[in-house]
Amino acid sequence: MTAPFEVDFSTLPLALRYKLLAALVVPRPIALVTTVGKDGVVNAAPFSFFNVFSEDPALVVLGLQSRPDGTPKDTLKHIREAKVRRLKFAAHEMK
Repeated sequence: MTAPFEVDFSTLPLALRYKLLAALVVPRPIALVTTVGKDGVVNAAPFSFFNVFSEDPALVVLGLQSRPDGTPKDTLKHIREAKVRRLKFAAHEMK
């Protein structure tokens, strides 16, 4: 019998944390999230860190991240500004 795999995430560099977490769910579905900023600029971004959390109310949660300098990326910025977004799931044939 093999020993359980244990990791202390506080000791891992961020890039390695990401790789380990991303490998936990395979294959990972991709959501294409489109948003429109208050200036009318459309942004489309792929997200693999998302999941369905509830059917009533319907709730999908995205793993939104900021840029290295701490400023929000366009998706989060647009959601905060315009409150308009669309979630589209990639079809298997699109892979």
